Amino acid sequence: MPERNELNGWGQIAKHLRVSVRTAHVYERDQGLPVHRLPGPKGRVWAFADELDSWRLNAAQEPESKTIDPSSGVSAQTQPRKPEATIARRQMLLPVLASSGAVLAGGAFALARLEIFKSRPVDWRVNGNTLTVLGDNGRELWHHRFPAQMDPGSYKRIPGFNCCVFTDLDGDGSWETIFIYHPTDPVADRQKVVCFNANGKIRWEFFTSHKVVDAQGREWTPPYSPANFVIIFPRLGSGRVVVTSVHYWSFPNQVAVLDATGKLVGEFWHRGHLRHLGVADLRGDGVRHVLLGGVNDAPEYKQATLLVFDPEAVSGASCSPTGRPYFHGFPPGTQRAEIFFPRTPVGRDQEFNRVIQLLVAADRITASITEDISEENPNSVVYEFDFQLNLLGVFLSDTIKTRYHELEAVGRIPRGTIEGEGERLKREVRILRQPS
Repeated sequence: MPERNELNGWGQIAKHLRVSVRTAHVYERDQGLPVHRLPGPKGRVWAFADELDSWRLNAAQEPESKTIDPSSGVSAQTQPRKPEATIARRQMLLPVLASSGAVLAGGAFALARLEIFKSRPVDWRVNGNTLTVLGDNGRELWHHRFPAQMDPGSYKRIPGFNCCVFTDLDGDGSWETIFIYHPTDPVADRQKVVCFNANGKIRWEFFTSHKVVDAQGREWTPPYSPANFVIIFPRLGSGRVVVTSVHYWSFPNQVAVLDATGKLVGEFWHRGHLRHLGVADLRGDGVRHVLLGGVNDAPEYKQATLLVFDPEAVSGASCSPTGRPYFHGFPPGTQRAEIFFPRTPVGRDQEFNRVIQLLVAADRITASITEDISEENPNSVVYEFDFQLNLLGVFLSDTIKTRYHELEAVGRIPRGTIEGEGERLKREVRILRQPS
């Protein structure tokens, strides 16, 4: 296998792309530039030339995306998916107009339809109780007023988290907008996922409405908060929306798969929150799998976990080591694989560790694990897998190395513990696979 050209630091990355360092930062933040990094403000940054070239080629084939100044309050997080049916629909429509003998009313209707096709959403903003969707040059395409004010903190641009996505979900050549509605007061109105059509009219809404009973007989009732979602396009048929929703104060987590009409076509219940999502064609056969990262906080585990699903087969519930589902009425889950990440001495006083970042780039999956129950803690370990879920490497962040040395200094762990720690952690990762 030929040696890959590794680019170290933002200077080399920007030079390869023939852009400024600042522009390269924007590409990573808003357009998914495949950059690898270790956690922390001074973590190492690198990229591979072949991955950048592949990204650049794909970006050139996508619709133009507008970058907005962060100070404007407009998010540039959303990357539209081009409606593939648009050209075909136009080619079908024009002969009909020419041959139908339609008069002014019919012509006006057709022109209005064409205007919808040209109205490509590129950005959005939230202000008070209003969602506004913007087209080229920042012009408003439509807006929708919700019953309650929305929580501004829920709409910060965080890599890996989707609040609003523009896509052609059902393949009809028209844009849909998928949006998570987070009211400031969840008592005033429920949190939910909303799908709008190209004119800003609601097509469907989704929220987790039913209670579940855990293995100890405790009932867990709504509300649940949609934490994140991704959109999957199978090789045939319409798109799927995969939504992960967390209980408003405790551990139950629903993973729901919705079809293009908003119908629930699959659900999985997990013991512990799964806030981080990724999508990868693991087998190279065009079937895109969903990756979910978070924690299994059951007493038997209390570990960071990563689950892999075929989105066409999502059902059941997470189980104890004996195979007993953690929720009544559900069979064992259909996850294709489940990965458990070991604890380190740094987190021995914490209830569990958890996934705080999940990245998919080219043929690599990177999971960052914090040794804390809070996702804000920078004491993290980074695990890198290939698409066959073989563990390639384990990297300790600078902050967690510092914590090791501090624990050594006060005698809480033997001196030299950090030596070979990456290899120890690598051996203790558990990968459970379902038979193919």
